[in-house]
Amino acid sequence: MKIVIPDDYQDAVRSLACFSNVAAHEVTVYRDTVTGIDELARRFAQAECLVLIRERTRITAELLDRLPQLKLIAQTGRTGGHIDLDACTRRGVVVTSGKGSPYPPAELTWALILAALRHVPLEDRRMREGRWQTTLGTTLRGGGRWASTATAASVRWWTAQASPSACACSHSGAKARPSAPVPTASKWHRAKRSCSANRTCCRCT
Repeated sequence: MKIVIPDDYQDAVRSLACFSNVAAHEVTVYRDTVTGIDELARRFAQAECLVLIRERTRITAELLDRLPQLKLIAQTGRTGGHIDLDACTRRGVVVTSGKGSPYPPAELTWALILAALRHVPLEDRRMREGRWQTTLGTTLRGGGRWASTATAASVRWWTAQASPSACACSHSGAKARPSAPVPTASKWHRAKRSCSANRTCCRCT
């Protein structure tokens, strides 16, 4: 099978353990992104399978019309609005999707909180300039409060890590629905006023 994998910005696909599953097939990986319909059609012309990373490439009815060999679209993570599912159904193109992990965004959240409250980027830069520490930062323990909008699974892990720091966490927003809208601006601003740090998660590519 001829497989095309676009948008591998980090050149990570070939290093994944699951890549061995397609080792016997003819695989083409593109590290850059193109959006023009003509260039996409040229790149995907011989593809029998597309493996999409996140929502980085839109699969429209117009594009599908120019991909007569395409039989399968395998979506890493959850399928989003970037794929015209009705057009795929009409053309007999099967679309499969995987699942995401709540842990990387939760871990990165804590990394960003600690970096912000402890001024890590600033102090790192000043140390490289040969200067000594110039700020005290803000402690996590005792009275800190954090607000979050994210998926429920991510928040459960995130708030569990907050417990050792004895700081309170509140959550509003997506609950178990990853595509649910972020709370209204007024509701979010009210939460922010009582918090030491705020976390907002939304889809990005």
